[in-house]
Amino acid sequence: TRNAALLNAVEAMEAHVAEPLTLSALARLADVSPRHLNRLFHENLGRPAMRYYRDLRLEKAKSLLRNAPLSITEIALATGFASSAHFSRAFSQAFGLPPSALR
Repeated sequence: TRNAALLNAVEAMEAHVAEPLTLSALARLADVSPRHLNRLFHENLGRPAMRYYRDLRLEKAKSLLRNAPLSITEIALATGFASSAHFSRAFSQAFGLPPSALR
């Protein structure tokens, strides 16, 4: 997409994987309302902004699991999850297997 607001929001998401921003903060950075930002994500990427953000963080975690010598807890924290339990649940839901299966 060429939409500047959407590109700015995705760039901010990529820059803030470890400490996720709120929808309001993303919208401010993109210079649109939170509702409009969600609409842009839905129309262009097929999912709400915060779901896209979570999926982006989970993909980063998947890459770290495969390529980094970090513990699962360290990866959970590095990708913005409050705990390894929360991370494990989200990862299992997204990929159908626990993070430990990629080790």
